Amino acid sequence: MPIRRIVVAYDGSPPARRALAFAEELASAFDSSLTLLHAIHVPVTPPEAALAGWAELLAAEQRAGETLVDEAVQAARKAGFRAEPVVVVGSPAEQLAEAAAAADVDLVVAGTTGKGAMARVLLGSVTTRLLHISPKPVLVVP
Repeated sequence: MPIRRIVVAYDGSPPARRALAFAEELASAFDSSLTLLHAIHVPVTPPEAALAGWAELLAAEQRAGETLVDEAVQAARKAGFRAEPVVVVGSPAEQLAEAAAAADVDLVVAGTTGKGAMARVLLGSVTTRLLHISPKPVLVVP
């Protein structure tokens, strides 16, 4: 089965950069396109009194995420890859799973921080959650 489109979890961290590099290797081998998805996690909704400052903070986070992903997409395009940026607000695992549900997506690639099992249990893990909810295969790059 061909791999037409790969969604890559991208936040600029070393694990995300490793995941992107691996996804680029796959894209080269299968002539696939890449979607770099950056999710801005908003864990709680602030009280109404703080909404004005919250909206400004969220807008700043969104601009920073767009800059981060745009730079990575431009580098991928310069290297000859078909790539597009996507910046969304929400739980990273859920947003990646939602992006994976698109008909033309064949694979999700995500990095992992290499934390031990106890840290994953105590802190949770986007990748662990993604493995449980993604409708498409997930390739985890250590």
